[in-house]
Amino acid sequence: MFCPQCGNQLEDDASFCGKCGAQLGGGAAQKKGTPSVASAVPAPVDTGTGAAAAGVMKAHGKLIVAGVVALVVVVAVIAGVVSMLTGGSTLGQTTDTVRHAFEIQQPYLAETPSGDYTNDSPYSVTSFEVTDMKVQNDGWLTAQVKAVVENDSFSVALTYGMDYYPYPDTAYRSPDQTGEYVFELMSSSVMPKKGIDKDEANGVAGEGLELNAETGTCQTTVDKTYQFWFADAVSSKTVTYAVGDSGWYIENEDTARKVTYKDLDGEYRAKTGDLTKLAQFTISGLNAETGTFTITYKVNGWSDEASWGTPDSYSEASGTLTAAIEPTTSDYEGQSDGYSYYFEAQGDSDHGSRQASLSGYLIQSDDGSKAIEIDSMSIGQDETSGWNGEVTSTVFDGTGTLYKQ
Repeated sequence: MFCPQCGNQLEDDASFCGKCGAQLGGGAAQKKGTPSVASAVPAPVDTGTGAAAAGVMKAHGKLIVAGVVALVVVVAVIAGVVSMLTGGSTLGQTTDTVRHAFEIQQPYLAETPSGDYTNDSPYSVTSFEVTDMKVQNDGWLTAQVKAVVENDSFSVALTYGMDYYPYPDTAYRSPDQTGEYVFELMSSSVMPKKGIDKDEANGVAGEGLELNAETGTCQTTVDKTYQFWFADAVSSKTVTYAVGDSGWYIENEDTARKVTYKDLDGEYRAKTGDLTKLAQFTISGLNAETGTFTITYKVNGWSDEASWGTPDSYSEASGTLTAAIEPTTSDYEGQSDGYSYYFEAQGDSDHGSRQASLSGYLIQSDDGSKAIEIDSMSIGQDETSGWNGEVTSTVFDGTGTLYKQ
């Protein structure tokens, strides 16, 4: 049955309601499922029993509520103590506190590019993010830090692993020193904001070079002209700069040279030495683009090989040779452009073996004279030797310097 006052379900033989304390009479409560019929309910007679029961139930309810409140208070106290001891879930650290430490320590200065090709300018933190903060079991904090630092030339994206070790309360420290921060670099990426500012060796100064945004590189072309008595040489060097972790560096150098030959045609004579036997040494037909030319020569003079049974004899030889200049960077002392202008010539002789060859260098003498240095010569000659008139073939192999007349 149900209490007519509060509707609480009761035992069929209950004499009062355990919830509201109402005293029950015959027919005052209804059985479950029986429709309620409105009727006058006589005023309950206070015998003391109902009031006592109601007092017991009320006291029991108060004890339950008090117990719940006490439990809540205990949980709150425990949470507060833990929070006080640990500084919350991050030991009191926030993005702002970590950034403050980061900007003071400036660990990024060890990772930023050098200024070999750029003007000096200070770095500043333009972006900062702290994620994955975790308090470890032994009371220290780990996190990941992502930062972007920039100056006038570069933007550097950095990722660090961070450890934070809180100082004990008894430690001697200033008020803003709550612990030790350790930043360990995990990755970095350097992006140029503009091209290089300077490279004295390659003539870059002033406004510097323009950055190619698509390739992240910049280029310069350096032209330099060298003038010699026998040629004008123009060196055109294209230098490509790229960016790595350490900043700008020279990625590639392509050098193109153009040599125009001149003023070689003419007569040449030796002042001393074996080459004084050259009665003629003439260069003609110079090709200014290819550096080829023709040599006409004549050798004459008395033999130096006279001995008993081998009388002195007069010998001569003449012929033509075709020569070609080949600039080289050999160990031989070169010109101011770093090249030696070497030539080889092959031809014929009208005596002896009928062959002739020579090689040498185009040089600028110390006194400014136009000269050719012969370092190898082989020209067939005839020399009569012996008492029986036998003809023996010999070779003229003089070396030395020939000067243009």
